Order: sequence, then structure tokens, then C-alpha cells
Amino acid sequence: VDIDYDFSVFAVFKPNALGSYHNVYELSGDKCPMLWIDNSNRFSMNGGGSVIEPSSPTANGSTWRVISTINRSSGTRSEQRIDGAGKGTAGESVGSLNVGTGLTLRLLGRSSGNGLQGDVAEIVVTYGALTTDDEARIEGYLAWRYGLQSQLDSGHTYKSAAPTDGSSDSTGTGTGSGAASGIGAALFAGTGS
Repeated sequence: VDIDYDFSVFAVFKPNALGSYHNVYELSGDKCPMLWIDNSNRFSMNGGGSVIEPSSPTANGSTWRVISTINRSSGTRSEQRIDGAGKGTAGESVGSLNVGTGLTLRLLGRSSGNGLQGDVAEIVVTYGALTTDDEARIEGYLAWRYGLQSQLDSGHTYKSAAPTDGSSDSTGTGTGSGAASGIGAALFAGTGS
């Protein structure tokens, strides 16, 4: 997989193995972005050498979470959000991260150690820069799709209403080769028209 400097992982999951390290994803190589549950049950993120370890909320084995990890080539380099609430940033230059061509993105595991143990509803991986609204739309889409909208941060754009693509049925449909359908069609349509 060729990994661009701008990529993000959005995951809806409920870990049930607690008290030890369990990876949600990692890129191969030193100082690569990764997300894991640590031995204190925190949702921790490596932002390229700087670790983001929010103290709350923690994994408890029963609560589904929408976890967003955003990796950018400019501005705030790495950011973690849990249920749409910002939990930390890391500002190390993305140029010093080990990203580029030929790296492996490992979902739900790692090259050594423990993979995630729990339930996974959906994982969305994006390549290329997203706008802040795109990021919020993906979080909103995932939260509403899985009935987690009440957990979204009180100031989240899509706390009160699901994102739509502007069509009257609020589901949207792409057409053409590689088209997407559903709420995220306008965002994920790719080569559709």
C-alpha cells in the first residue's frame, strides 16, 4: 500500500481485552502512526514519535467508540478524536515520519505483539488531505450509522442530525465505475458521477 503523508483512519469498535497492549492499526516502520489500547485501557496514538494518551474516556469492554486518527502533511500534524472530541495533537514534522511508498497498513494487528481483541463495526481509511468538514462528516456518518450519535461531543457538527449529501432522501447514490452509495456517497464517490 502506498501511504500518502495525508491519511486518516476512522474506526468504530469496542475492545474487550483490557489491561494490556492491543493494536488497532499500525504502519510498518519506525515512528509510523499507529493506534492502540494501552495497559491502562487508554486509546493511545503515536503521532510520529509523540504519543497522545488521553486519560478519558478509557476502554471498558462494553462501550462502542468512534475513534478518529488524522495524519496531515501541514498544520497540526497528527490528531486523535474520540466520539468527535479532540483528545490531543502531535506536532512533529510529517517529513520525519516513516511514510511513503511500499509501507504496509496493518489493521487490527501488528507485526509483533497483540492485535485488537473485541468487536469492530467499521473502519474507514482515507488517503489524501481531508477538510475539517470532511472529517466531521465521516465521524457523524459513523456515529449515526451505528446509533452512537448521543456519544458525540456536544459541540460536534453532526450531534443533532446525520450528515447528508443534499439529496432529498438523505442517502445519495453515485453512478459510474467505482461509485459509492449511501450517506457518504458525495464524500466517497471516487470516480462516480
